[in-house]
Amino acid sequence: MRFPRFLCKPCKSVTTLRLYSQSPPSTASATIHPNYSAMEQLKIKNSLRVGDRNAVVPFVPIEPGKISWYACGPTVYDKSHLGHARNYVSTDIIRRILMHYFGYKVNFVMNITDVDDKIIVKARHERLLELCQQRRYSPEAMYMLGLKAFRYYAKTHLQPLSRGKGFFDETNYEERRKRTYGKVLRGKRHKGEGEPGEEEAKIKMHLANMDAASMALMTKTFFPGLNEVLKPFLELDQGNLLNPNDYSIFTKLTQNMEELFMRDMDRLNVLRPDSITRVSQYIPNIVAFVKRLVAKGFAYEAEGSVYFDIAAFENAGNKYARLRPENKHDSSLQDEGEGSLSHNLGGKKNPGDFALWKMSKEKEPGWRSPWGIGRPGWHIECSVMASDILGSRMDIHSGGIDLAFPHHDNELAQSEAYFCESGKGEHTWVNYFLHMGHLNISGFKMSKSLKNFQTIEDALNTTYTPRGLRIIFLMGKWNDAVEISPAMKKEADNWEATISVFMRTVKAKLADASLADGVASASLDDGVASASLADGVASASLDDGVASASLDDGVASASLDDGVASASLADGVESLSVSQQDESAAAMLAKLQEAKKAVETALCNSFDTPRVMRIILQLVSSANIYMSENSNLAPLETVARWITKMVGIFGLDSNARPPYDGLCWDSTIAQDDDVQNAVEPYVKMLGSVKSEVRRLRLQDEEIRALLAQTGQEEFKSVMATGTRDLEKLALPFVRIISRIRDRLRSLPSAGLNEKCDVLPLADCIRDKYMLNLGVQLVDQKQRELHALILFAPATELIATREAWEAREAENSTNKEEARLKAVQSAARRDAQRAIHPKDMFLTEVEYCEYDERGLPVEMTDGSLVTRKKKKQHLKLWRKQKELHSAWLAENRSIYSPEYKAFIQWTEKYAEVEDDEENRKFSK
Repeated sequence: MRFPRFLCKPCKSVTTLRLYSQSPPSTASATIHPNYSAMEQLKIKNSLRVGDRNAVVPFVPIEPGKISWYACGPTVYDKSHLGHARNYVSTDIIRRILMHYFGYKVNFVMNITDVDDKIIVKARHERLLELCQQRRYSPEAMYMLGLKAFRYYAKTHLQPLSRGKGFFDETNYEERRKRTYGKVLRGKRHKGEGEPGEEEAKIKMHLANMDAASMALMTKTFFPGLNEVLKPFLELDQGNLLNPNDYSIFTKLTQNMEELFMRDMDRLNVLRPDSITRVSQYIPNIVAFVKRLVAKGFAYEAEGSVYFDIAAFENAGNKYARLRPENKHDSSLQDEGEGSLSHNLGGKKNPGDFALWKMSKEKEPGWRSPWGIGRPGWHIECSVMASDILGSRMDIHSGGIDLAFPHHDNELAQSEAYFCESGKGEHTWVNYFLHMGHLNISGFKMSKSLKNFQTIEDALNTTYTPRGLRIIFLMGKWNDAVEISPAMKKEADNWEATISVFMRTVKAKLADASLADGVASASLDDGVASASLADGVASASLDDGVASASLDDGVASASLDDGVASASLADGVESLSVSQQDESAAAMLAKLQEAKKAVETALCNSFDTPRVMRIILQLVSSANIYMSENSNLAPLETVARWITKMVGIFGLDSNARPPYDGLCWDSTIAQDDDVQNAVEPYVKMLGSVKSEVRRLRLQDEEIRALLAQTGQEEFKSVMATGTRDLEKLALPFVRIISRIRDRLRSLPSAGLNEKCDVLPLADCIRDKYMLNLGVQLVDQKQRELHALILFAPATELIATREAWEAREAENSTNKEEARLKAVQSAARRDAQRAIHPKDMFLTEVEYCEYDERGLPVEMTDGSLVTRKKKKQHLKLWRKQKELHSAWLAENRSIYSPEYKAFIQWTEKYAEVEDDEENRKFSK
């Protein structure tokens, strides 16, 4: 067997991906000063603490202020799903907190598994299916091939289906399916009682594949319906057609899937690793690692494979299965860890011994080694690659909880065996093991093997945003399972909306306040507070002793006089003092200080992000109340900047970079985008609005003055500062549009006809033109105040508008339906009232004889109407007499012959009723 040169060349330990034109999130950032007091308090949950995995233990890195971290990366054989997003985003959140909140320097290493049984199987299956589709089978031949695959798949995965009497094909599949797996299809256990489990999930997966194949056979539309049942059969029937020396089928798959994985991670704003390692580049290192284990007596060769000797490891005084001792003898997990192509490898001393090096069988890729042609076992790769970059000890090793046993337990055993020295006791390879919780869907772990997953690509294109997904994961503890559901998504959406509206409103109010003294360009600067702000909002000096501020480098911190409260941001450069005359501002800043302390306590408690999310939400609620009652914006700016910092640390703003000292979501234009092109849509919109306003021919001096403004001079002044903040650059044009609309709404001279044209245009500017640009104009309660200008993603604003329009349409439809129902109900009541009392019982078929009043006296079967029935009829008859009388009075004149005749008729029978009552009384 020949081997490709690129797979056999010496190992290149550290690689950097350069596959994409898009610049990925980078770990390179401004210096974050270590938060030593928080570092000393940090405690985390460590999976190595077997006795009580929920207990938190102090985090003490090997080297103070630095962290060495290895994370298990993806096995690149298929697209990544939301379960992977849960793992890698949660890992990224913890990494960011350690780096950007605590100030640790983190060396983060992640591997790519590009040699694995799953990859071999998937690559061969895909290639065989591709070749099958390229062949020109006749419909009859393709049907027979599909039928064989259909039966083989049933025999392999759903044996009871193929055991029935007679010929098994697509015509009787549905009947056998219901008879054999009816309980599973109804959501019950296949055997016994209780809730369905993973066995039932797998049965449903296989049935879904059979369903698709059955339909394909019946309709003779073979692809893609037959795909899943064809793949294993083609391997059996035509596997020898593939060239055993063609490794391109494997590298084509792994390179493609690795690229897709990295793209998904970039979209999710996951920081790239500092080092990426790949198994295919570490074969010589792996062989050397295994040779040493054999030499030390911790491994043995058998039939071309090499296995780790668990008994020898334990006899040397070491512990095996330190993470999950309860699973030590779980054969199903052990088999899964060995891989689907390794079940028939022989020569093990004990069933639990695991493969370090696997003998490659025919059709499988392999590399030369002292034990023959083979390939690495799954677990050995991480030990070799992590140790190569980080050495014999590391601070943190992380991965999904499903990897704890056997993968991570085997990693620990073989690494500790490799590094241990005689007479020195056990070797500690990993100090802290972090395991991310599952992402569940309908109660089951989301996984490729169960095919109950949604790919990250599909989820981001249809259901979720990167920020929305990250918020969902932040709202659950990193080591707990998260059940993804519409309720969880709604809660996350509400959190994001609340925070976004608050930060954008504060930013808009600050911008609006700075304009009052004609210093618009300062409104959106990093310092936010301008040289002088009107109305005592926040400036270098504020009147009435309400508040005073001194700015340094445009970064905010606050200190309160008289020991009321003190607050300082991590970057703490702005100093803000608040006198006792401004008790509300002092109270607001005191709440901020409490929130900051509570957040630090939560993050020091094993990164308790759900608590942090609640604290931020509560702080925003208090700030919104303060905002509605106070004009002093200085405390609000300080709160908004701290929240901006926290959402940046959590990775919720893909454009933000440390130290996160901005205000609101970052709107920086990409480096390769031209600034003039970026603001062009706003310039064009200003021109369009001006044209529409000119067509109205309004005789107003203020309108004329606004139409004469271009915003270009101010734009050039802002651009000269070197900023690439789109909001700052677009504001000169957006503000003119907003002021034009403000004037249109308040034109004092506009007559009735003018208002009919002016007000719809004003609404159109707000609800259509500006929203489509990503600008929200919010009218303030005081009509004389300018509308606030809030920047937000256009897609978000348009979605909100469409949702509002849908609700309005639904409400309108509901109102119309209610109106129609009311009309129909009134018509039915009116028709009932129009019936003469003597005719009211004539339509009832159970009666055949009536008295002179129209009351039934005899049944159709010849029997007389009972006294009880007569009493009921008389009661109804009297009520109808009153209703009909009122109807005649409403719909006929009281002087009409019809009305008079009815009155005479009722008077006649009133005497009869009186006689009946008298006889009853005498009795």
